[in-house]
Amino acid sequence: MQLQNVVLIDHPVIQTKLTELRDYTADHRKFRALLNEIASLMVYEVTRDWPTTPKPVQTPMERMTGRVLARRVTLVPILRAGLGMAEGVLRLLPDARLGHLGVYRDEKPSSRSPIIRSFPRTSRPRKCCSSIQCWRPAAARWRPCTF
Repeated sequence: MQLQNVVLIDHPVIQTKLTELRDYTADHRKFRALLNEIASLMVYEVTRDWPTTPKPVQTPMERMTGRVLARRVTLVPILRAGLGMAEGVLRLLPDARLGHLGVYRDEKPSSRSPIIRSFPRTSRPRKCCSSIQCWRPAAARWRPCTF
């Protein structure tokens, strides 16, 4: 089944690190290190189709036109599990703005409710989603997510 906005990453290096991370003998230090590495590796796959824009630069040899990301990036990890991945992503996207989204599970099996919403002041995220709801600053409230 194909899901929109879902990137299935089946790269053998990520699969190997994921297996090591799931091993019950992995201590906290190894778990964090592997999660950090996996997040860094995931950035390459997730950003593969992101738009870029030309940027002129002066190299030691000559002037040339390179490519840079066309938009600013805002990283919004879902607390607490997403925090372990934030450092790995920020290593490759150091200029990304950082927000936080906290969600807790209600007693109903598929129900989630937001508890913390913190986005960088300069960002106006159009879609900062948990799997259920979105924060839309213009409306200043949570709304159902559309993917």
